[in-house]
This record gives sequence, structure tokens and C-alpha cells, in this order.
Amino acid sequence: MLRQSQSAATRLAQLSDALARYFASGEWDCGIALDYEGIPEWRRRVYETLRRVPPGKTISYGALADAAGMPGSARAVGAAMRMNRHLILVPCHRVVAADGSLCGFSAGIETKRALLALEGVPLNNDRVPFDFMIRLDGRTK
Repeated sequence: MLRQSQSAATRLAQLSDALARYFASGEWDCGIALDYEGIPEWRRRVYETLRRVPPGKTISYGALADAAGMPGSARAVGAAMRMNRHLILVPCHRVVAADGSLCGFSAGIETKRALLALEGVPLNNDRVPFDFMIRLDGRTK
């Protein structure tokens, strides 16, 4: 859900424009505010951290856990991705295993492949090359 600070028509128009732009070009403006009501704080932190991963890049579950201030919590991050109700807005398709493999995706692995391809992420046997993986905590891979 989008945050309720704007009129419904304005929020829907903003979302519609952003999604049209994304599906036309792979470009994304993640400035759309989300309503996280009922979502635990730790998941909100994971989701907002993930929103910093730009299109065309991926991050591992462990690196996302580290960047969200939850070192060693890769499995918890995986659980948060499975519960993500804001697909594309919280780009869980950009989260991969430490070795670059795609793992699962709540909307199906074919959808994950398609979204990554739209963003220009190459795959080799369902693995993302390491140079397309980033860390957000300042550490090297």
C-alpha cells in the first residue's frame, strides 16, 4: 500500500507512472512512500535497506542482513522477502544467494528472471555474475 499522505488519485497516478516507466525501460524511482502498517520494525528496516539497491544490481541475503543492521540474519531476510507485499516497490527480485544463484521468488522464478533481465542483469545458469552484486555497508564482497 502507498502511504496515505496524498489523495488516492494522486498516489495511484504516481504509482501508475512509475510502473509504466519501469516496464518500458527498467528505470525505477523508489521515492514512492509505502504504508508499512502492521509490519514489524525489523522487516521495515530490511525493506527500506533493499530499496537502496539500484536497478541493474543485486545483493545477497547476507549482505542485505548486514546492511540492515542484522548481521548473520540471512534466513530472516529470506523470510522477510517471502512476506513482502510490495513486489517491485520493495525489489525482492534483486536479492540472491551469496553465490549469485537466484533461489526462490514469491511471484515465481520466471518472473524474477524477467525482472532482472528488464534491469539489464545478465544470468549464467541462473546465477548473477559477482560484478552485478553490491554491498551497502561499505565492506567489499
